[in-house]
Amino acid sequence: MKSPANPYVGPSPLTSRHKLYGRDLEVARLMNLLIAERIVLLYSPSGAGKSSLLKAQGGLLSKMKARGFDVPERSGEFTLIRVGAGETGESNRYGASAMASLNLEGRGPTTSLIEYLDYEPTGELLVFDQFEEVVTVDPHNHRARRLFFEE
Repeated sequence: MKSPANPYVGPSPLTSRHKLYGRDLEVARLMNLLIAERIVLLYSPSGAGKSSLLKAQGGLLSKMKARGFDVPERSGEFTLIRVGAGETGESNRYGASAMASLNLEGRGPTTSLIEYLDYEPTGELLVFDQFEEVVTVDPHNHRARRLFFEE
């Protein structure tokens, strides 16, 4: 006999279809920091609301888009880049995974993320999710990690 599905799936992140309430100050601070510094690391325990703060209606990505930044989207949802899904045999598996997350494989005359960004400098806002996968997915592949960070 098959067990019924667990009705308690845990917290789910808000998406662009959901309105973000009560986080205006955090979004404003994060947006100001990102504009000033260009690279920001947002970290907290799992389930704390990082993805919701980014993706929800009124969250960071919608505010940045409203300010004229090019925020990658697919099917009406903001795209967060994952780096851990590349194939083990690829020389830069993390870069390949980022390209796949953005649906950039085979787009234009580029073969890597850095070539794409250099070729079409549009001011894209790139957000990496689960970035720790660079060190956890294939911990002994130092070459791929080095290539990714050099890029």
